[in-house]
Amino acid sequence: MIRRIAAPLLLTAIQVAFGGLMLGYGSPSAAAQVRYYRSNATAMLLEEITEAEREDHRYHLVRDQRDPERELRRLFEDGEEKLVQRLEFDDGRLSSKTELTDEQVLRRYEYGEGRRVELEEHFEDGELDRRLEYEYDEHRIAQVSVFNAEGARLYRDRYFYRDDGRLRRVVREGGPDGDQAEADAERFHVEFSFVDGLMRSEWHELGEHSTAVRYDAVGRLAQLVVWVGDDRERIHEYRYHSSAPDSAVAVERIQVPGRGLEEWRRHDSAGRAVERVLMVDGETVERDEYEYENGLLVAERRHREEDLRTVRYEYDEQEQLREERWTRNGVPELLREYHDDERMSELHFRHGSAVLRVEYRAEQRLREEILRDGEVVRVREYAAE
Repeated sequence: MIRRIAAPLLLTAIQVAFGGLMLGYGSPSAAAQVRYYRSNATAMLLEEITEAEREDHRYHLVRDQRDPERELRRLFEDGEEKLVQRLEFDDGRLSSKTELTDEQVLRRYEYGEGRRVELEEHFEDGELDRRLEYEYDEHRIAQVSVFNAEGARLYRDRYFYRDDGRLRRVVREGGPDGDQAEADAERFHVEFSFVDGLMRSEWHELGEHSTAVRYDAVGRLAQLVVWVGDDRERIHEYRYHSSAPDSAVAVERIQVPGRGLEEWRRHDSAGRAVERVLMVDGETVERDEYEYENGLLVAERRHREEDLRTVRYEYDEQEQLREERWTRNGVPELLREYHDDERMSELHFRHGSAVLRVEYRAEQRLREEILRDGEVVRVREYAAE
């Protein structure tokens, strides 16, 4: 989740810096007319096509440039109109763009020199929801301020770069500013740091709560630390099977220092859990083991002090679960059977002897049979068949 928070920051920087090229903006000419393009879900002008070729593509865009000061673009998906863009020009320079769907405004942009976005507005149900203002340092984005519909600033992002121009750090500062009525509200602070284009760390701060996130050299989550004040509340570390970017997590280590808790989770190369160990003050109090066959979980062993509870799973030829057998220190506890007609039955044991059979349909209890020495001695009906 935290990983996804940073992604829009990079996307915003790229779109703002190169938005004109990505969207295929150009100055309208006197000879302009209605033209057709192969497109995609983001309304890019990918390749000019003929009117007859529109049906050959999932996305196509109709570009009407008959007015030198205005341009209309209509994006279609499988022949259905999905988006309308209204572009306005000032002496051949793009000055604004409005995006609509079903005749309601979604977004509006204003552009400055170099076709860079200076203002971005987002709408909900046709009403202004938030506004973004952009500032630049030469050709690079320097700051983005985000305001709500009433004009109060929600937060701002500041961008910092290395000498070679690569993004080094993004700092997000939030909360009220100036002498607003909410001046006593909590502020928040977020930082994203990058090395060679990859995000390597994050820092999130709100009140006394802070979270530090670290990524490894190939961009994978390596560590997450949660702080309350000066105390570490939780530490979560990740180790991987190999250095490949798509390698599965091999080991997770979770610590709760204030309670003396430490948990280890081990996974196989397919990402499946194979062992879980919970320790308190260095002593193991729980250990779970998982066994697989042909990709299916076939057994769990749950160690608790002197007890070993085992669950074994059986499947049919379609790999549907049909049976669970629960034992405790080798003695039967429960037999659960799943049937094709959404019926399920449970056979409960006491000291190894069957004492109760319960039948269900779609989680509704239908019938109970009380057993003694293998014989039914009492029946309870709960619902009609």
